[in-house]
Amino acid sequence: MPGIDICAIIGFMNDSVNQEPGEFSDGPSNRYTFDVVFRGYDRHPVHQLFQRIEKTLTGSVDELERVTPDVIRAAKFNIVIRGYSRSQVDAALLDCIQRLQARA
Repeated sequence: MPGIDICAIIGFMNDSVNQEPGEFSDGPSNRYTFDVVFRGYDRHPVHQLFQRIEKTLTGSVDELERVTPDVIRAAKFNIVIRGYSRSQVDAALLDCIQRLQARA
């Protein structure tokens, strides 16, 4: 099943979904592609968190939106029909935690 283009969706934050494979990245070696599955994480809150993570990693976030590893660990998403693959999102979040800890 094809993934969703996180970067394109983050920019619009609306209900339209691009079914082409995509990525969320801050460099060529860090790609996050999530498949849409029958029962997965609610896409909108996932987009919001990854938008905040991206801003934190690029340094373009204000202090109130800054994401820490503890914020990521505490994140909970509802399970919905046609959501993102839970294992893929969890793996990407773990990678983000490691990247944030490496920057500290």
